[in-house]
Amino acid sequence: MFDTVIDETAQESAEEPKDHKKTLKVIAVLSAVGLVGAFLGYGVAAQQVGDAQAQAMVDIAAVQADADTRVAAEKDRADTRIAASESQMQEREATVSQRESDAAAKESAVAGREAAVTQTEAVIDASRIGPGTYLVPDELTAGRYRTVNDVDGDSCYMKQSKGNDIIDNMLEDAGRPVFTVQNVAGSEFLIDSDCGPVTKIN
Repeated sequence: MFDTVIDETAQESAEEPKDHKKTLKVIAVLSAVGLVGAFLGYGVAAQQVGDAQAQAMVDIAAVQADADTRVAAEKDRADTRIAASESQMQEREATVSQRESDAAAKESAVAGREAAVTQTEAVIDASRIGPGTYLVPDELTAGRYRTVNDVDGDSCYMKQSKGNDIIDNMLEDAGRPVFTVQNVAGSEFLIDSDCGPVTKIN
C-alpha cells in the first residue's frame, strides 16, 4: 500500500508540470491577444484622433474663411461710407468756398458803390456854393444856379449887382428856385442865407 501511494504521488508530480505548462501557454496566448487588441485599439484611437484633428483643421479653416469674408465685407462698407463722407465734405467745402467767393464779390461791389457814392458826394459837395457874396467871374462863373434844398416858407433872395446897379434879383418862398447869373465882369452874386446852398446846373 505504501508503494501504491508513492506511485500515485509520483504520477501526480509528473502530471503537474504538464498542466502548468498549459496554463502558461494559455496565459501567453491571452497576453498576446491582449497586446494585439491593445495595439489595435491604439491604432483605432490614433486614427480617430487624426480624423478629429483633420476635421478640426477643416472647421478652423472654414471659420477663418468666414471671418475673413465678413471682415472684408465690413471693410468695403466702411470704405464706402468713408468715401461718401469725404465726397459730401468736399461738396460742402466747395459750397462754402463758393459762398465765400460770392460774399467777397458782393463786398467788393459794395465797396465800389460806396467809393462811387463818396466820389459823387465829393463832386456834389465841391459844386455846392453856400450863402454869401461872390465876385463874377473870378469867384463864380456865369450860369444857372438852383437851391440844393426846397425853400419851404423861407424868403430866399438872390441878387446880381454891379456897384449901385442891380442887374437882376429874385425872391422866392417855395420850391427850389433857379437864378441865372449873367456874364458881367466885376459884378457880384448875392445868395441869402434863407436860400441855403446852391449848385450850378448849367
